[in-house]
Order: sequence, then structure tokens, then C-alpha cells
Amino acid sequence: SSPDRSEQIAEFLAPAYFTLSLGLDFKPKSNISLYLSPIAGQWIYMRDTTGMDPTRYGIEAGKKSKSDAGAKVELKNNHDLWDFLKVDNRVILFSSYYDNPEYITIDWQVTLNFKINYFLQTSVYMNAVYDRHNSKKIQFKETLGLGINFRF
Repeated sequence: SSPDRSEQIAEFLAPAYFTLSLGLDFKPKSNISLYLSPIAGQWIYMRDTTGMDPTRYGIEAGKKSKSDAGAKVELKNNHDLWDFLKVDNRVILFSSYYDNPEYITIDWQVTLNFKINYFLQTSVYMNAVYDRHNSKKIQFKETLGLGINFRF
């Protein structure tokens, strides 16, 4: 049986997060990047709010979107630990200029890429998000992928 729509938390483009920023990207090494943006716009959009609570994502009841301006810092690095393992790490920090600037949104993404053999590769993706504007809990997402490489 299908779940009741009133229990639905999210669906395609509900919510959707968009960010536009202007800043400087500092790359001291080829595998490290530090992006500093004092001017960043962030938009949250819900295509459909029927049966879903938009306040769960910081959008006012009865509305479909929310915009905010603030500062953004993004740190990216990747390392080849061994011949068979590559680690991609990304941390994004955002602080609003208007809505509780002391509450910093943290989005941490880690991808482990394992080379099994000449044809097979697997990836483990982990994402942790802390956004005190919406919840006092840390949200986690993990994904496991298996890929086949074709070489010509």
C-alpha cells in the first residue's frame, strides 16, 4: 500500500536549494580549494506544498519559497590514499546576515571511491547537514554505488 500523502516529507523539487555567490577561490595545491564568499544568496523553493509542511524547511506557512543573504565558506579537498582508494571531502558553511547569523548551516560531504579491478568501481557517499534554523538534529544520508567501466 502507498504511504498517506499527509505523511510525506519531501518529493522532487520540494524542497529545492539554490545558491548564488560571489567570492575568491584560493588553491594552495591542486587538490585543495578554499572558497570565501562574503556575498551569497540562498533560496529554498517547494514546487508543491500540498500535504507537506513548508515550515520544516524554514519557509513560512502558505508560501512556496524563502530567500536569504549571507556569507559562504567552502573547503574542498581530494586525496589518493592508496592506488585503490580516493577520498573527496567538501565542507560548506553558510551564515545568514538577517536570520540568526550565529546559527551557521554546515553541510559536510565525503565520497570514498574504491577501485575493485580494471572494470569495477564502487563509491560510498556520506552527507551530514546541520541547520539549526530548521532542526536541532544532524541529518545524515549515505549512498552506496557500484559502477562498471567500459574502456575502448
